[in-house]
Amino acid sequence: MTGLPAIRRIDLTLGGGVDLDDVVGRDDVIANWWKALETRSLRVTEPRRFGKSTTLKLMASRPPAGWICLYNTVQDASTVERLIELTLGMIQEHTSFSHKVRQKIRSFGQAVGPKVEVQKWGATFELAADFRKTPFHAFEAALADVHAELEKKDQRLVIVWDEFTDCLKKIRDSDPVAGPHQAAETLSLFRALRERVCGRRIRWILSGSVGLHHVLRSLPNAGSVNDVDTVALGPLEPEPAKWLARCLLLGQGRYDEPRLAALLTKASSGIPFVLEHMVAQISASGVAPATEEEAQRTLTLAADAMDAGEAMVPLLERIRTYYSDDDWKAALIILDELAAKPRKLSGLVERMATKLGREVDEEWVRSITERLVEDRYLMFDRPALRYTWLYGAFRGIWHAKRRLE
Repeated sequence: MTGLPAIRRIDLTLGGGVDLDDVVGRDDVIANWWKALETRSLRVTEPRRFGKSTTLKLMASRPPAGWICLYNTVQDASTVERLIELTLGMIQEHTSFSHKVRQKIRSFGQAVGPKVEVQKWGATFELAADFRKTPFHAFEAALADVHAELEKKDQRLVIVWDEFTDCLKKIRDSDPVAGPHQAAETLSLFRALRERVCGRRIRWILSGSVGLHHVLRSLPNAGSVNDVDTVALGPLEPEPAKWLARCLLLGQGRYDEPRLAALLTKASSGIPFVLEHMVAQISASGVAPATEEEAQRTLTLAADAMDAGEAMVPLLERIRTYYSDDDWKAALIILDELAAKPRKLSGLVERMATKLGREVDEEWVRSITERLVEDRYLMFDRPALRYTWLYGAFRGIWHAKRRLE
């Protein structure tokens, strides 16, 4: 990890846009992602408000030599055509590509039509009517030209589709019968493009606050992204988290307080969004914790404030719609029990049977618990053979939200 900047005032954003100059502690993660991109495309997963988008924007703004990185949020793209238009629009407007390539891409478009706003470059692009019938053919031809230029210049390109899970879900839900097949076909065709055209010169990063695995389970063919490695962002390491806490406290008119910053870092698990809300709670109440126990109390009060503003709804309930009613009831029991203490699978089965008042199948409990691990609520402590919450701060927030004893 590179050295940290001098301590300075940073204002609270509480989920709003973050100045990239205020982002610290992500250098090692970004370096690891660039290294991984040498051989594979990636998909990034982590709960909402963890800093995925900010980190990807930072990555796109400072690519290493020989790389071009194009970032866009595709959350509102509800069709394959719109997804391709967004991507071609980014390439068309990026000055790293030659006039010849950009003109070739422009030839696939038309001069009029609804605007497609592309974040950062502000490009407007819409496929011409002929190419809207076969958008993948236009996309493949465009990428072939891009690949040829990258080869000539000895450069590489990574295309970042942020909130891709939401995009794929909208394609799936566009029609109750045809939608799932269209979404599956979209993944299959993009994999074919990666194999036929992209080679080692073009990579993708797919990111989303809801794991792509949830949507894949509902599609006819879920194997079309098994050439894409899953990577996690993770929280900030202690030193960058303490730096951020000190800066946020200064931003609220307090003195530089390293000891308080250390308490907040531990209680927040180094999650920037949680850390911000804890500082906001201190600012609003005028009461700063002096012990770890008091810091946990600050976390609880911050959780109540987050709950009142519905900030925790996407934080802790983002996957509700991906579980059946019975599975979600079981998930709640598992999360509640593990909020009290770590447990082995046998202990969870026993507690589940007690709570439901009936015998339960161990494999059913295991499958739900493993899904919660995949969703990064929980982790499996292999040496102890126990399941536990992955992030202590989320455990504390869950405990407060559920009013557990």
